Amino acid sequence: TNDIHRHLPYSPHLSPIVVQIGGINHVDSGKATKVIVDSFGYDEVNLNIDCPSNRVCGKQFGAILMHQSEKACKIVSSMKRNAQNIPISVKTRVGIELESGESFDTFEHLVEFISQLRQEGCYKYILHARKCILGGLSPAQNRLIPPLNYIRVYELCKSFPDCEFVINGGIPGLKKAKSLCYGQRDTGGGCCSVSKPDSFAVTHSVPCDLCGATNGSCVVEPLENIPNLRGCMIGRAAIENPCMFWDVDRYFYGEETNPCQNRRELLNAYCRYLERTYPRQCCDSDQSGGCIICKDIYG
Repeated sequence: TNDIHRHLPYSPHLSPIVVQIGGINHVDSGKATKVIVDSFGYDEVNLNIDCPSNRVCGKQFGAILMHQSEKACKIVSSMKRNAQNIPISVKTRVGIELESGESFDTFEHLVEFISQLRQEGCYKYILHARKCILGGLSPAQNRLIPPLNYIRVYELCKSFPDCEFVINGGIPGLKKAKSLCYGQRDTGGGCCSVSKPDSFAVTHSVPCDLCGATNGSCVVEPLENIPNLRGCMIGRAAIENPCMFWDVDRYFYGEETNPCQNRRELLNAYCRYLERTYPRQCCDSDQSGGCIICKDIYG
């Protein structure tokens, strides 16, 4: 129990906030969901069908579930039953290539996969917009080498109008995120033009010559807002440059002002949050006899 609370600290003022689990056994995944719902206040439970790490796919969960839809559906169903009124979501890729070289990187395969998960009660998907290559690529390489395929995400949104989608992969900052979520015409953005707004596939494909990406990625933003493309995941950029978020409330969400007026205020607030959520322990210090904070307790 102590270990669970150490890994899943919950801060109500950050709500809405999501917790992600990874699993291959539907019974265990359901139990994990029940623990999260009963003991914490998270607003959503997400299933990882995205991670290509050998430590994950070697245990037959993560991205490999894109090729094991029956098993994925059992997990989602079990999570849904144990989630009470908390929504269940799935983070996945737009395709997968197995270690054998067999590839399932088509729009038809993705539609079939999402259709089956939807039947089990999942109506929200975070899509890493590139295929996952199992075997031969490290997790870091799997975030860079397979080309991005944003148009497949847009087409999927149109195929499932009753579902919510979040796009992930290669989003460097707020400017790109805003153009993806709101459309080029509302933001004045766009890496390239689209001659026919109703059909991205007419002028853009993977590999894409128009976008000019080194690996053939297609990263064109939609001309108009896509109603059920509800957000962007830019975690990698957040790790590398958290200061970009000092202007997110005003620039991205249209608020009149930001809670923090500059990057220094943001970083100070971030540090206070980390100290409160992850209190320092003796093991965090190299000082002999324990750290200054804990020495009165542990001697």
